[in-house]
Amino acid sequence: MTVAAGGSTQATDIEVRLDPRVEIEQADLLARQEALMSAYALAKPMYEATRAVRQLVGQVGEVRKLLEDSDAPEEVKKEASELSTELSRLQRELATAGAGARGAFGIEGSTTRPTADQLWGLERSWEQVPSIIENLNTMITDRVPALNRML
Repeated sequence: MTVAAGGSTQATDIEVRLDPRVEIEQADLLARQEALMSAYALAKPMYEATRAVRQLVGQVGEVRKLLEDSDAPEEVKKEASELSTELSRLQRELATAGAGARGAFGIEGSTTRPTADQLWGLERSWEQVPSIIENLNTMITDRVPALNRML
């Protein structure tokens, strides 16, 4: 490792070791690491999807407010309402599916092998999240632009 500061550079080898107070089998440590890496890989798409849904909920909410007292066709008002309902459903589904990924906090805070429940929750999140994101992408690419065209 090399450190540079104030015009001076120092280089040395470093060794990273497990805290000697922690007693854990290598297989358990590897299982913990694998579970954490899986949860971290899921965190980014979950975060981005959650952010996208939140933005769309706000946008569609603004459209619905504008349409409330307007003489816009009922089909436009109905589409905005249905879109709002579906976005709320996606928001709930993301929160529920993300519970397994958020279980990584328990794994991270422990020096033991992940429990069967933690691994199950993580696996379940991986099963659910892709289809939720696919539905969200359909909203972004098809449904919201269709509503915009109607407006």
